[in-house]
Amino acid sequence: LWALHQGGMVDLFLYIASTDHEQQYYMHILEIVSLMLREQNPATLASAALQRSQQEKERDEKELLEIRQREIKEKQAKVKLHTGSRHSRFGGTFIIKNFKSISDRDLIY
Repeated sequence: LWALHQGGMVDLFLYIASTDHEQQYYMHILEIVSLMLREQNPATLASAALQRSQQEKERDEKELLEIRQREIKEKQAKVKLHTGSRHSRFGGTFIIKNFKSISDRDLIY
């Protein structure tokens, strides 16, 4: 487990498991995590979380917040890119004169 953590694989697994774009890999990540934790003692795993300092927790929170804000900005930029800032000028109703519809009025197209 420590080698995977040091190699950055755990961070990669967490990223894949937390993004909507990688949803097809959720079950694979769940299986990998279950295999990683299969031979571990639950009491040891629970006490390992207590060893983190407050500074590490604050640094991680700040890093996650920055990443989340960056994702929100990227998503907003993508939405802005695909949507026009103005509405289409081609919308509306057209009336064809001298061409009668079923009700003997001008045809509305």
